[in-house]
Amino acid sequence: MRKMILLLFVSASLGLVGCEAVQEVSNTVDNVTNAVDYFDKASNYVSFMSDFSNEAPGLIEQALQDENARKELEAKLTELQTQISTFNQLTPPEAVTGLHQEILGFNQSLEENANLYLQNVKDGNLDMEQLQNNDFFKNINEINRLYQDIESFNQ
Repeated sequence: MRKMILLLFVSASLGLVGCEAVQEVSNTVDNVTNAVDYFDKASNYVSFMSDFSNEAPGLIEQALQDENARKELEAKLTELQTQISTFNQLTPPEAVTGLHQEILGFNQSLEENANLYLQNVKDGNLDMEQLQNNDFFKNINEINRLYQDIESFNQ
C-alpha cells in the first residue's frame, strides 16, 4: 500500500513538473509570437512614416493650388493620426521597451503637429514653412532612427 501511495505521489509530481515545462514552452512561444507581431507592425509603421515624409512636401505644394491635392493631403494627415494611434497601442517586447517609449514621445509631438496642420488644411491655411519649422519631419526622421535600433534586436 505504501508503495502504491508513493508511486501515485511520484506520478503526480512528474505530471506537475511536465505541466510546468509545457507551460514554460507555451509562454516562450507566445513571447516570440508577440515579438514578431510587434516588429512587423513597427516595420509597417516606419514604412508609412517614411513614405509620408517623402510624399508630403510635394503634396503640400500641390495643395496650395489644387483642391484635389488639398483633400488628398487631408486624407494623408488623417491616416497619419490613425497610424500613430495604432502604434501607440502596441505592447513592445521587454528588450525594446525603452526605445518604444522614445518613439511614443516623438509620436506625441508628431500627433500634436499633425492635428494643428490638419486643422489649418481644413481652414485653408496651408503653409509649408510652418510644417518645416515645427520639427514635423525631424520627428519622423527620429522615429526612423529609433526603429533601426529596434530592428537590431530583431536580428
